[in-house]
Amino acid sequence: MAFCDFVKELREQNNLTQVQLADKLEVNVNTIKQIEANKIKTPSNRVLDKFCEYLNEDRLTVINKIIFNKKMPRKNRHLFYS
Repeated sequence: MAFCDFVKELREQNNLTQVQLADKLEVNVNTIKQIEANKIKTPSNRVLDKFCEYLNEDRLTVINKIIFNKKMPRKNRHLFYS
């Protein structure tokens, strides 16, 4: 799975706008827009760390989800609603 697909799918599964996801991750909304437009093909360390923090998972787990298209477990979905 491409990084852009991972981010868009994650955002849509949680019924978030790009602005809301950017706020949750504490990144600029343009970062989310560029990722979803596939202009940013790999996450920076900072962005990857933000995803890890909000998913409550380590880097390797998040990278595996991006690369191997593993679905996000339901137990972590609540983190986007806090």
